[in-house]
Amino acid sequence: MPPPFDGADVFAPYKYLEAPDTWYICGVAVLREFRGHSIGTGLMRIAREQALARGYSRLSLVVFEENTAAVRLYKRIGYEIINTAPIVPHPLIRYGGDALLMVASVS
Repeated sequence: MPPPFDGADVFAPYKYLEAPDTWYICGVAVLREFRGHSIGTGLMRIAREQALARGYSRLSLVVFEENTAAVRLYKRIGYEIINTAPIVPHPLIRYGGDALLMVASVS
């Protein structure tokens, strides 16, 4: 269970959702008009190759649960949800609900 978050700290979920000894993927974005062409999958493959080259056995990322297309992609390529934390509302964050910490094996 996550600790109670200060509503002023928009970064609180990201401070709490960590998977030690993983290659952390800070962000992935594909312009709307290019989605559905395996670009996201290709970017994730590059991240996996970089993690492997640096000796990591696992990768991790944080994604908004309401970003269902991204969650679906990550699950399809082997990521599993290992923890969650509530999103701190902010005018520049268009998602609500939880942030999900997802982890995958490099192999």
